[in-house]
Amino acid sequence: MPHSNTGMAVNQHVSQGRKRRLGYFRRLSLTGLIFILPALLHQVFFSIYPILRTIGLSFTSYDFSSAPVFTGLANYIRLFRDTHFINSVKVTVSYSIGVSLFLTVVSLAVAMLFDRKFPLRDFFRVIYFVPVVIPWVVTALVWNLIYNPTYGLYHVISDPLGYTKILWIQDTDLVLYALIIIGVWKGFGYYMLIYLAGLQGIPGVYYEAAQIDGANRRKVFRYITLPLLRPSILLVLVNTLIDSFQVFTPVWLMTGGGPAEASRMLTVYTYENAFVFLKMGYATAVATIMLVVLVAITGAQRYFFKPLT
Repeated sequence: MPHSNTGMAVNQHVSQGRKRRLGYFRRLSLTGLIFILPALLHQVFFSIYPILRTIGLSFTSYDFSSAPVFTGLANYIRLFRDTHFINSVKVTVSYSIGVSLFLTVVSLAVAMLFDRKFPLRDFFRVIYFVPVVIPWVVTALVWNLIYNPTYGLYHVISDPLGYTKILWIQDTDLVLYALIIIGVWKGFGYYMLIYLAGLQGIPGVYYEAAQIDGANRRKVFRYITLPLLRPSILLVLVNTLIDSFQVFTPVWLMTGGGPAEASRMLTVYTYENAFVFLKMGYATAVATIMLVVLVAITGAQRYFFKPLT
């Protein structure tokens, strides 16, 4: 009997200890939930709900003047028969690939330059980062002046060389290149810092071992720098694709999608259908297609990063 009473007392003590721990973890979880509740509500009302609402409207006909009318897949069927939509897809893909490739290469080249010590290095780092913090509206206005065929900066430089009146944003063959230049100029300072962080995270012992083995700079870059920068390269490549796919402000302010739809990207096409032609159901179908593409790009990023984690 004494042993039985002792065992019961021990079990009761253990049970009470478990209850106290469970109570503590419940209080801790409740405290954490209270702290994250504002952010959670913000995410639900300003991110998740608008996305679900957009997807729902894409299956309707809606012009703001009357209630949405369910039309099923009619908007999506019409999309893939719409030559204007197909042209916008081509323009957006061309712009995104151009900006992404140039940013990936140019940012890496500049980062490798700034990874070395030279006079006024920190000053030039700041100068190259300035475009990143300039608002897109200001950027568009400034570059609109630069591209002006009468008194713009390119006119001042090209006129003495005999290349007069270059219509950068008025020519259907040049407007996309002009916008790509702006996108690269605006973003390369930010991605340069990402590459710099990656370069400075590479242990110096690898380079020392390569020097001892007699490897030249080309081989060091190919067999040491590039493989160890793979996460940074993938991050820059995917982020630039996502950012350039959503560009709107410079295109709308500088070209309005013209001339002759040469710069009408999906964002501009969506805006026009929603707020100019008041075809909200059709516009949300375009936005849903863009959402699917961006989710696919994000999924590809997770896939390529998986072997590295």
